[in-house]
Amino acid sequence: MPKKTFAFDLDETLLTAVEREEHLNLVPRTLSGYDPYNGYYSGTYTLQKEKMAAMMQNILLNGHEVICITSGDISKEEAKKFFLVEYNVGLGNSFLHFNKIKNKTPILKKIAGQRNYSDIVFIDRKRRYLGRYFAHPMMQNRRAKRDDYKPSAALVTGHYVP
Repeated sequence: MPKKTFAFDLDETLLTAVEREEHLNLVPRTLSGYDPYNGYYSGTYTLQKEKMAAMMQNILLNGHEVICITSGDISKEEAKKFFLVEYNVGLGNSFLHFNKIKNKTPILKKIAGQRNYSDIVFIDRKRRYLGRYFAHPMMQNRRAKRDDYKPSAALVTGHYVP
């Protein structure tokens, strides 16, 4: 089985600040034991902590890779500590982390390189981002016309992404 890369967004996907939780629906949240926002907000929640911890551990146990791509300010070291404290997983020195990224498409395409796009799985809570990152160039123009195209991405909330 080829190695897969699981690219996670951070803010409102894996964690959220107490002040920003109104952006979420009924996603289960747990008060975090570590605050990667360094006290900027009044607290941090880890979203779907048990499910995400099991997912992270399985991803790494199966030899796959976890990376983070976020538009927020959380640094690589803060993200690594969050994963260790909240999910009990160490990400190591080869962990890729990109922050302050407004347009995630170029980063995802660079990571994909010559690999199949199906070997890259992007997880984000924002429906508008999903699907456009991994559309094959020939499919990008036809996507609106086809109902059988399935992007290699998932919503954390568990909704099906058409």
